[in-house]
Parts: sequence; C-alpha cells; structure tokens
Amino acid sequence: MSYIEVLEVAGLPTEKINVGTVTDQFNHQTQTEEWYYGNNQLIVIVNDTVESVDRDVASTYRKIQYIIDSAKAAGDTRPMIAPGN
Repeated sequence: MSYIEVLEVAGLPTEKINVGTVTDQFNHQTQTEEWYYGNNQLIVIVNDTVESVDRDVASTYRKIQYIIDSAKAAGDTRPMIAPGN
C-alpha cells in the first residue's frame, strides 16, 4: 500500500515523524517515516510504502519491555541494541 492509499483510507496522521534516511554501500537510500494516529496506532512507511501497522503501540512497548526485563533477570547484561560497526 502506498502512502497515498493510506491517506485515502486513514486520513492525515495525528503526528508524523521522519525517522531518517539511510544510504547503503551500493548508494541505495531508505527513508523511514512513522505516522501516528491518536495515542496508540502507528503506520511505518519505508520508501513511500507501508512497511508495518501497529494497532496497539502501548501493548507492543509492554512486550518489548518484558523481553528486556526477562533478559536482564536471566543475567544478560549486554546492550539490547549493538552499536553499528
């Protein structure tokens, strides 16, 4: 689904965040945007195409926090996201 189709179906987002543009070693660019609808719905758009839809952002964040807390409780103290090389 393109971003135009999203606008036609869902309307304008409450908040739009430009996550940024990344260029790979072959000089291909990837642009990512997060479109928030209300306090709890999110559409991620990558290169003008819908990449994902989250209808319950709060629940997703709780699940991620649970995974982090479980890893720490099991003794894993490594960073959850490794810095790029």
